[in-house]
Amino acid sequence: MKSFFAAFVFVTLTLPISVHAEFSKDVGYSSAGEEVKVLQKFLTDNGYFTGPVSGSFYSLTKKAVASFQKSYGIATT
Repeated sequence: MKSFFAAFVFVTLTLPISVHAEFSKDVGYSSAGEEVKVLQKFLTDNGYFTGPVSGSFYSLTKKAVASFQKSYGIATT
């Protein structure tokens, strides 16, 4: 049983993870609107954002974006 569990954990941890989102315009600090809501929902669904999905891009959203970028090896912007 232990070897099966170890093999299962190894396979689970090494499977590629793919996330995808498309936005029709650039958003950044102090942006507001539906695009920011979509971004916040995406970040919430993927475990990076815990704030309210308000449509306002300020410090909590900026921190969540930076965490997402860091976890995927993307230069933080």
